[in-house]
Amino acid sequence: MERFLWTDSKQEWNLYQALSSDNCDRYALCGPFGSCNIDNSQVCECLKGFEPRSPDQWRGGNWSQGCRRTIPLDCGLEEGFNKYSNLKLPDTQGPWYNQNMTLLDCEKMCKSNCSCTAYTNSNISVTGSGCLLWFGELIDIRTFAENGDSLYIRMPPSELGKPKE
Repeated sequence: MERFLWTDSKQEWNLYQALSSDNCDRYALCGPFGSCNIDNSQVCECLKGFEPRSPDQWRGGNWSQGCRRTIPLDCGLEEGFNKYSNLKLPDTQGPWYNQNMTLLDCEKMCKSNCSCTAYTNSNISVTGSGCLLWFGELIDIRTFAENGDSLYIRMPPSELGKPKE
């Protein structure tokens, strides 16, 4: 993004301000369930428990198709959530939220709906409160070295509790 100012004396636009950006600022660069990390040589990676939808394209640097679950969900009672930390949260075009719920209530609500993919606190202040739910694919995630948000993603039983490397 750039901001220009008109200079009457010169009758021209002059660059006033330019916001720096990097590849991870490009919307949905890594596709669904992919995460962008500018500190890696290959900026896109699949979240733990996911794999590239098109491995050949992924290796070639075309990450737009994103990732898919390594083990599909079946909406069983044993499914749970893994915590992913230090993220920029996914696009919020279709989520549901409630400012009065606890994180535990949020987890229960997400688990009770097979379409719910992930949840987090909607108020990310120190105390954390509220509930934000995602449905379907998670798009436009970015990983930071520190100070990012936490996201709880629905996983099959065999993937629960595995370290996030």
